[in-house]
Amino acid sequence: MRKISYFLVFITILLSTTSPFILAIDKQIKITINNEILEFDISPIIENNKTLAPVRTICEKLEADITWIEDNKEIIIKKNNTTIKIKINDEKAYVNDKLVILNATPKIVSNKALAPIRFICENLNMNVVWDDKNYTVVINDNYNNIYNSLKKSLNYKGEFDMKMVMNIKIEDIDSLQFNYNIEGLTDSKNSNINGIMYLIKSDDANIQVPYKLINVNEKKYIKYLDKWNNKENIENADYFDVDLNLINSLNNRLISNFKNLTINKINSGYLINYTNEEFDNCMIEIYLNDKNEIIKEIATYTIHSIQKEKKVDTQFIIDVDFKNTKNEIKINPPIKS
Repeated sequence: MRKISYFLVFITILLSTTSPFILAIDKQIKITINNEILEFDISPIIENNKTLAPVRTICEKLEADITWIEDNKEIIIKKNNTTIKIKINDEKAYVNDKLVILNATPKIVSNKALAPIRFICENLNMNVVWDDKNYTVVINDNYNNIYNSLKKSLNYKGEFDMKMVMNIKIEDIDSLQFNYNIEGLTDSKNSNINGIMYLIKSDDANIQVPYKLINVNEKKYIKYLDKWNNKENIENADYFDVDLNLINSLNNRLISNFKNLTINKINSGYLINYTNEEFDNCMIEIYLNDKNEIIKEIATYTIHSIQKEKKVDTQFIIDVDFKNTKNEIKINPPIKS
């Protein structure tokens, strides 16, 4: 009787400790491509923390050519200028003839070839994110992904660091360079900024000016020479009016002309090229976190204009680090001194 009791206790402990793993295995993995849920004859699986899915279904959805070679169990995938070669039960893979070692090998399940989904998609210039809450692999093409990230950045709330170099060349007049180092806080509409402006003139007469800028309730206040003023009350106040509006204005232009952008993957980010009648050689680097939020943006572009009948070329180099914060943001007008 005692042996039976021990046996029942052992079974109870075993079931209680293994059931979470059984639930995890039985939980069905979903895969979406550009917000569309894919349907498979064979469910995707997880091996070595990598999701494997029926490779033909994935490739057809991505409009990639796929070829099965029976003799050596090889799969060849081609799209644009990318060729991927993988073999069943082989950790070696090739991307444009460059060797890659896989953490999870392709395999055959119920006469279907399954392959590591992140490896395939990222090498076909797709963005891949694992949504643990919904047990879903979220796949978006880079254009769709960047478009949504740019739109999201326009409503950014949190801290930011910004460096800007502005080179101004006026026809028949010596050039000027303005350098800005800024620390700021924004709630997407209002902002509070501590900045230093460096003016570098061609005659080596350099000027360094610390200032504060508060943009609240559609009014701007500038603290310059230890005195708060409305923007309208300061001569050349535009030199201190530097905040996220510069990068937001550029991002708005990118969104409205998105079909004209050229986007390339670079390391952990993307390089965007954009040209129109106003801009010359506009290049933007953006870097995203795992929530597809922009955490860093570097923009370089030149604007041509005519001012007082003289040609003016202004080159901007803007480098912004976005530092998300969960704290409540409250920006108030200054107490004038």
